[in-house]
Amino acid sequence: MEDHRKRYYDLIDHSVSVVVNCENDPQRFDKHVSQLNAVVSTYGLKLEQFNLLLDQILDPYSGFKVGMKLKLVGLLYSRDLLDFDTLIKIVSVFKVPSYYNDKSKVKLVPRNIQLKLSVLLLRNFPNIQWDKKILRLANLLFNALSIGYLRMNIGLFLVYMLNIANEIDPKFNLKYFFSIKKLEILIEFYEIDSKSSLPLLLQAYNFLGSAARAGIFDMIFLKLKALLKDLKIPKDVFGKLDAQYTESLLKITNDRFSLTRNIDTFKSMLININIASMLHSVTNTKKRKYTEDITDNGIIQLASFKFIDMFCQSIPYSFPPNIIVVLQYFSNLEFSDYGNIMSENFNTTQLGAAFPIYEPLLTCLKEQDILFLNYSVRKLLDVKQDRFTLTDDMFWLFRSINNISQIFNEPFPLMVDICAGKLVADYKGTLDQKLKILQLHSHLQFLEPNCSKWSKVLTDVIDMTFRHNNTRNMTALTFLAFKWSKDPLEFNRFIRLIIRKFRFRNFSLLKGFLVLLTSFQKLLHKDIDAQSLVLPPHIMAMAFFSNDLFQLNILLHHVLFCKVYYATHGIEQIDKTNSKALRELKELHNSYIVHICQCLWKDKVYDREIFSIPLEFIAKLPTKKPFDLIGMDCIKASVGDVFGDTDRDTRINVLNKLKDLGCNGIYDFLYNSIRSLQT
Repeated sequence: MEDHRKRYYDLIDHSVSVVVNCENDPQRFDKHVSQLNAVVSTYGLKLEQFNLLLDQILDPYSGFKVGMKLKLVGLLYSRDLLDFDTLIKIVSVFKVPSYYNDKSKVKLVPRNIQLKLSVLLLRNFPNIQWDKKILRLANLLFNALSIGYLRMNIGLFLVYMLNIANEIDPKFNLKYFFSIKKLEILIEFYEIDSKSSLPLLLQAYNFLGSAARAGIFDMIFLKLKALLKDLKIPKDVFGKLDAQYTESLLKITNDRFSLTRNIDTFKSMLININIASMLHSVTNTKKRKYTEDITDNGIIQLASFKFIDMFCQSIPYSFPPNIIVVLQYFSNLEFSDYGNIMSENFNTTQLGAAFPIYEPLLTCLKEQDILFLNYSVRKLLDVKQDRFTLTDDMFWLFRSINNISQIFNEPFPLMVDICAGKLVADYKGTLDQKLKILQLHSHLQFLEPNCSKWSKVLTDVIDMTFRHNNTRNMTALTFLAFKWSKDPLEFNRFIRLIIRKFRFRNFSLLKGFLVLLTSFQKLLHKDIDAQSLVLPPHIMAMAFFSNDLFQLNILLHHVLFCKVYYATHGIEQIDKTNSKALRELKELHNSYIVHICQCLWKDKVYDREIFSIPLEFIAKLPTKKPFDLIGMDCIKASVGDVFGDTDRDTRINVLNKLKDLGCNGIYDFLYNSIRSLQT
């Protein structure tokens, strides 16, 4: 994979070096720009390459025509976060001729290029390496608001930057930015162009509404209030995240952690300013009711607290003033077992009777306070020398930890230590009871591929799964199999751990196990271990005779996958290793194909030979009953009565019906054997 990406990086490097020297060769320029267009949105430019193209775009004396420069702007996808030097290059070109007198010889960047760059600046807001120096651009950007065609994009960028300014520099204060002169200019802009000026004007109004005002500032606030009194604020007044562009950045970035953190910050910021503007768009009566709702004695407004410890300190005396309140809240949430439950509307949804929860707290919890919360939990558990005493009444606490992990789709540090054996829970009850309290199955999905590192927890959970036919644990193991398929060696080891435990008594786990088998399709054939791929006879028999159309379809899809595997790689592997065990597995697979066709196509009564299944299993099946495609109860129930001129036509009609139902495994497996069907 790395070699694959390196080839594209080399192509980009070469094409960029050619393009910047093609100002006098339009045909060669277009050829290499087309090549770059095909790959930059997937692989991106290094920051040096980004700046190399940007320099050509911004140089008013370069030989590139305007049309060529516009094409270069379309190539600006950076896989590195944009730094201060890059940003100031872009911001410094936002100028119009009226900035200069007639004697000035300054040559400006054309209007359409400036507009494209302002869009680029806004779209890349999450893709910036934020530091204190960047805040110096605020005044430059404000001056550029006088350029009408740039006002909307620059205004939104300013709103975003001012809202996260405190995170960039805790000493930054909006009162030093919103001077009297700036506020008066904003009002003038609003009277000229209300749509483009509204976002920044709302930002100023929100600031003045929450700050101590005196003299002329109070007069300006009253004027803003009058301007906005009857205004109906649009839903997307503050813009929204460009999801498609951001998704491209996430795929190409060299620093996914920082970019993801920036995106989360951006989303939180949008929620904050939208909530603030919403309060100004409702009547005073509704506003009062709204604020009463979120400040009721029994309700805590989490959005106003940046850190969990600050939140705990602010809880009324009717609540225990400590971290337990936060943990109890998360423990009471009802989520599905697996997957990230974060949603776009999560910030305003009241999820429990205790109090509503807003994304700002969740974002801070994820980015800043997760370690503080982990530390607090360890204190609650009284961890000493990497050990603690586990009791039955701690179930709620570990449920809370489980829910927090699901919200953020990442492991909780304490649970990682328990899974790795670095932290030991001493419990007087049985192992199964201990696993239920810790809810370790819910944390398997977060473990990186490493059977050796996680051997203890995997063994414990797998043993419990098959000992008690625990379907919830089976689902967790299935999630883990799909995640680990990116590491073929660990994946094959993990699958072997599961297959060796499967017995006839585990019939209720069969559906989950068959779904797990589909994860093989994520591997290259050369990475598959045939000893894990070809199922043992007892599992084949259980699935085939399950009378469950879903299970039969997955089973035949898997057998067909095995057939393709042997056609492309398996035979070569057998010849290369001359392994008797691999050859016997191939023969076993071939026998499965023969037996399945004999049963489903030819009405052959099953006997002890089919799948080489044990007599005790045969004894449980109805005797002397054809197990064919027409007569199977699960198929008859799904396709209804199907007829044809001959038995062969009937079976083909049944097969087509199954295909329409999405049973491609059955259809693809059997369709190839139609010619051998005897009617």
